[in-house]
Amino acid sequence: MDSETNVQPEANLPEKPVEDSLSIPHAIDPELMFLQEVGKPLFEMSGWLKFLGIGYIVYISLMLLIIVPVMAFSMNMAGGGISDIFQTEVIVILLCSLVFALIPMVLVIWIYYQLYKAGKFASLAQKNGDKEAMITSLKSLKTYFVATGILTIIAFVGGLIYLCVLAFLIPAGMYNLF
Repeated sequence: MDSETNVQPEANLPEKPVEDSLSIPHAIDPELMFLQEVGKPLFEMSGWLKFLGIGYIVYISLMLLIIVPVMAFSMNMAGGGISDIFQTEVIVILLCSLVFALIPMVLVIWIYYQLYKAGKFASLAQKNGDKEAMITSLKSLKTYFVATGILTIIAFVGGLIYLCVLAFLIPAGMYNLF
């Protein structure tokens, strides 16, 4: 019997590399590891993003449910105790107030939906290792911050205009503080 014919099949295979505790297993995709490492802060705050998004959407929706009936009631009451000369002006003012209250509130609901969406896609990216979900999450965060910044600038400019008009009306005696 020849000794070469008795060789076990495992003996012809190359040795498997020995992995120590510091080496990276070969089965893990480097892109997935990068995604998990870079996205870790986003993954950790995904619950808070979803919570704040849903919380503010519910809050603004409840405000809308209160404001719309109050404005409708005010418009109904405007016809009763006001002379015909001022009735049209009061209704126009109430309608403008309703429009200018509804548009920002609906916009804010959309903004906080972006925050919720960022949290939802961050969770999906962590769970599935999905690169596209991570990108969608970051885009939603970008949209949230850009829209919030624009609204902040508009509010700041509007506040300055209001203060300038108020500063003009008080000395002119057109605005009664007491």
